[in-house]
Amino acid sequence: MCLFPLRSVEFDVPLPKSGPVSSTGDGKRGKCDGCNIMGWEHGKYYTRSKRSGGRVTREYVGKGRLAELCARTDELHREERRHEREIRKRKREQDEAQEVDVMTLCKQTDLLAHAALLLAGYHLHKRQWRKRRGQFTRKAR
Repeated sequence: MCLFPLRSVEFDVPLPKSGPVSSTGDGKRGKCDGCNIMGWEHGKYYTRSKRSGGRVTREYVGKGRLAELCARTDELHREERRHEREIRKRKREQDEAQEVDVMTLCKQTDLLAHAALLLAGYHLHKRQWRKRRGQFTRKAR
C-alpha cells in the first residue's frame, strides 16, 4: 500500500516522467532495476496484485511520479520480506543441525543405559525393564 499523499512532492533525485525506464540508457520503458516490472502495465501505469478470498485481483495505483514512488515502496517491502524469509531459513537450518546433534546424544545415552541395565541383570520385556529371575542365586544365611 502506498502511503504517499496525492500532491506534488519535491525530490532530490530526478525521477522519470512516467513508468520505469531501462537501466541500459536506451530510453525504452518496461524494464527497470529496483522496481516491480510486473506492476507496470505497458510501461504506462502501475498496478499491484492483491490476494483476497483466494483470488488475485489487480489494484490500479496510477502513473507518473506517485506510481514510481509506490513501485519503489512495494519493492522495498518485497526485499524486506525476502530478507526475513532468508533469516528464518538460516535459523531453521541451524535448529535442524542442533536437533541432529541432540538426537545423536540421545541415542548414545540410550545405548549406554541399555548396556548398564543388562550388566545389572535386567532384561527388556514389552518395553519394560525387569530383573531376571533365577539367574543370580541368593547367599545362604
